[in-house]
Amino acid sequence: MEDYNRMMFKRAKEHPGDDFYSALNAAEVDGRPLTDEENEGFAYLAFAGGRISLTWQLPIETRKFSKARTRFISIANRIRTSHLASVTTIV
Repeated sequence: MEDYNRMMFKRAKEHPGDDFYSALNAAEVDGRPLTDEENEGFAYLAFAGGRISLTWQLPIETRKFSKARTRFISIANRIRTSHLASVTTIV
């Protein structure tokens, strides 16, 4: 999963679009871009954390980034309403 996310973040940097990876690449916290580690953390929450984890954890994580909070809530809402909302965690 980490390799896939790194590849997608790299692709989004080279060809930005209206997608999850591009949105995180463009996000800023306290006037600085998110680090690769922060980007990967959000990707992990979104994809590997599962639907329930995302619903509970994403608001906690977004509070850590007060200046970028509106952007992350928008991302969370897009994720919640997308096809990802129907994906469940495989145990």
